[in-house]
Order: sequence, then structure tokens, then C-alpha cells
Amino acid sequence: MQPLQTCITLTLILTCLLNVCSCNQTGDNIYINTVYGYRITGPEGWLAAEAESTGGVSFLAPYSYFVNIVTSAETTTDTLPQYRDKEKDRLVRSTLWVNTVIIQEGPTQVNSYNALFIDYTYQMQSTIKAREIIMVESGNAYIITYQAEAAYFDDHFSEFVECLGSFVLL
Repeated sequence: MQPLQTCITLTLILTCLLNVCSCNQTGDNIYINTVYGYRITGPEGWLAAEAESTGGVSFLAPYSYFVNIVTSAETTTDTLPQYRDKEKDRLVRSTLWVNTVIIQEGPTQVNSYNALFIDYTYQMQSTIKAREIIMVESGNAYIITYQAEAAYFDDHFSEFVECLGSFVLL
């Protein structure tokens, strides 16, 4: 399938799942979640769509192909490694992310927060590559995921890194 068709299909899926909302969004694409106590800034020019059910926001890129950054949060009693293991299991068992292959994983930091990353690919109408960052702080789990069609993943990774650098617990 053509990249534009894939982008449109994935955007439609996200639109169905998300409510475009400015209630937790300030100017300059800054999203503030007061329930889970975090703030993150999306890349300039990207559309922010709040997903109240996941405690997060999706930043949708303005390109003709699929690229996005998705945040989610939930309460947890798990440690960071326990949560990561459950997340890996969820990824592999997903019926939405077909044929998920975990490429690599390891420790990282987001600002001063200990985190773990998982790099993986999955199939939708094309191969999607993703980097998922997982943090567990004060009884909450935070996931920030960058996804793109595999051919474009490296092209926009710096935008993800900048967005990730803006993540702050309130």
C-alpha cells in the first residue's frame, strides 16, 4: 500500500480513538495532564489529540506518511522492570500491532528519570518502527512512544528526542 494511504488509514484509526481537545493543551503544543501530573511539548506544527481514556496525548505529524508520538499514563504498583515485562507481553500479543518483533531494549534516562526503552517493529499496512520509553514514578507508569513508517523513522527521530526532553513530572 502507498505511504499516503497508510498514513490516512492510521490517522483515521487514531481519530476514532482520540478526541482532539484543547482542554489540557496550552499554546506552543504544550500538553499538561493534571490527573497523572506531567507536561510534554509536541513538535512544532504537529496536531495534538488528547486521549482521555489513556491519560495521554497523541502528536500527529503533518507529513504525507505515518509518524506520531503518543503518550499514555496509568497508576501501577509495578516496578519499572515489572511494568516493562508486562508491556512487552502486551506488544507481542496485540491484535492491532501484528507480527511485533522486539529489536532491542535497555536502560535510558529521560531528563533525571530512570527509564527503559523498547525498540520494535510491527505490521499494519506497512512496516512500522517504534521506540517506546517507559517510566514508573510515584505509583504511575508513563509511556512515550515514537512510531513511524520504517522508511521514515530516522528522518524524524530528532523531533521525538526533543519532545522527550520536554517531559516533566509536575
